[in-house]
Amino acid sequence: MHWPEPKKETPSKHRLLFICVAVLASVVTLSAFFGERGLIAAWSMKQQAQHAQSQVNKLERENAERSALAQSLREDTSVVERIAREEHGFARPGEVVYKFLSPGAAASRSEHPDEQVQ
Repeated sequence: MHWPEPKKETPSKHRLLFICVAVLASVVTLSAFFGERGLIAAWSMKQQAQHAQSQVNKLERENAERSALAQSLREDTSVVERIAREEHGFARPGEVVYKFLSPGAAASRSEHPDEQVQ
């Protein structure tokens, strides 16, 4: 018994199949790296999320500090008095406040002698 020989595929069909597989693999690889949901986009989104989280942490710390200051201003009159004295130059009746000018401020004061220090 003699079996018929199988048809041999021509080299052009193999070459075409290889090119199709190579192109498909290239498209999938490029999409995995550079696509809308690729590795580079995921890395970029992770960086943005980390930056946003650090901003949130910073704002939460600032909020806690300001809440503590507001609480102390509501409850402790000595804090209000200290701020009034240090930042606004307030004094109790009968107290004298002395202000020391820096050399640069003293020079500008001599240019305007008519102005009074408060």
